[in-house]
Amino acid sequence: EDLLAVLAHLRADARVDGERLFLCGASQGGMVSALAACAGAVRGMVLLYPAFCIPDDWRRAFPRERNCSGSLTTPVPRPWKG
Repeated sequence: EDLLAVLAHLRADARVDGERLFLCGASQGGMVSALAACAGAVRGMVLLYPAFCIPDDWRRAFPRERNCSGSLTTPVPRPWKG
């Protein structure tokens, strides 16, 4: 949500071409960038060793919702194939 808010702020700025926004993210930033791209928020992205394993690691560590303080009911989009 934070990154989407930043991108919306940039699009509202008359000095920025909102149709030409690109993201670059590394590790967890790569995963967040990919999720923003899934939402149609950017034209393209550069991902450096994106941490796509985070959702799977979280589900392995907390197989049941009652085992964690967060919610696992919201599905995590998978911006990659495979």
